[in-house]
Amino acid sequence: DEQRRVDGVRCLADEDFAGRELELARLEALARTDSPARLNGLLLGAPRVGKSEILRKCFDRLFNEGGEALPFYYALARSCVDQEKFARDYFSRFLAQFVAFRRDDPKLIDAADEPLSVIGRAAPAEDYLCVRSLIDLFTSALQSGDSALLLRVALSAPATAAAHGGLE
Repeated sequence: DEQRRVDGVRCLADEDFAGRELELARLEALARTDSPARLNGLLLGAPRVGKSEILRKCFDRLFNEGGEALPFYYALARSCVDQEKFARDYFSRFLAQFVAFRRDDPKLIDAADEPLSVIGRAAPAEDYLCVRSLIDLFTSALQSGDSALLLRVALSAPATAAAHGGLE
């Protein structure tokens, strides 16, 4: 039984995922509903039972579907314990995923490791001003040295971009 591993973590193949389809369907339904509950979700379970894989699959399906639900997947890395490092990582990953979603080009997700200016230039014309504004706001917060402000700006970026794009 060969297992696929990413960053040392076992990933479920589609055939291994068969028993988890109900959980995945519930997450997808939650993302599509008008209920305020869709804004946040918490997936609980024992370590290494496939929670991250369920979230990844949900992200993939919502991304590929397009629609009005703006999918965003972020896996907290052990290396991001510093507030500034976490804020930078979270913000750049969100921005890259947003631009990729709006352009319907999953390859742009990899731009998260590029400078923010590169991500900004990839934004579609209708989102350019919003993306540029988010980058400017983040850069100002970074230069201020106020880590609480930096975190607020980074963590509020998904809501700001979703409101701009008429997404949920």
